[in-house]
Amino acid sequence: MIVGIGLSVYDVFSIVMDLSTQEKQLGIGMSMEISKVLDPTINENGAYVLQIIDFKEENSLGVSVYDPSDQLVVSKSIEKSSFQDSFKISTNGIYKLKVENNGERELEVVAAIGYFPKDESYIMSKFGVVITIAGLICLAVGIVCFIKSRGRSDAN
Repeated sequence: MIVGIGLSVYDVFSIVMDLSTQEKQLGIGMSMEISKVLDPTINENGAYVLQIIDFKEENSLGVSVYDPSDQLVVSKSIEKSSFQDSFKISTNGIYKLKVENNGERELEVVAAIGYFPKDESYIMSKFGVVITIAGLICLAVGIVCFIKSRGRSDAN
């Protein structure tokens, strides 16, 4: 069980360490920008994530990703409190994530940009969960066996 939890924690830690994150209060008309050096030889898929605290339907956020030559890679309008999308990493260099508050009120935004997790991360994460569940089942069986054996020894 401990090995499964350890694998899961290690997997999350390795994914989070590859992200550049920022948290900011965005006033009306304000923007924030996060930069991250990305290399297509490491991973050709990039990802960005947004979490907006106290998001309401009337809020309006725009998000854009720019490549090292300041060419627009992705541009989206955000319509929910949590948002994740991916983009292609074409050249080595600094990629920028720009978040703009186009709404009518101030918002607290947490944003991150980095590499999209590789398939190995998903496999390790699932393996960690399976080992944890197996450990919990063994623990439950062990407790039941202990209680049954204790009941027999008390009767003698």
